[in-house]
Amino acid sequence: MVAFLRGLDSPARDVKPDDVPAEWRVVYHERAAIREMCGGLPRELAEHYALLETLELMKPSVPCPTG
Repeated sequence: MVAFLRGLDSPARDVKPDDVPAEWRVVYHERAAIREMCGGLPRELAEHYALLETLELMKPSVPCPTG
């Protein structure tokens, strides 16, 4: 987990939603759904942006919205 968080400043291209801790996966799915359903983005693009946002929110200075 610590190694994962250290890598958030420059996330690897192969980071997948399943690599994110469970409590943050909830945030990811919520953000992706909002982008797709309300924003009208295609699912793949909505998921891409949601993962980027979730990784940004995961930085140590930001508390988990679900916790």
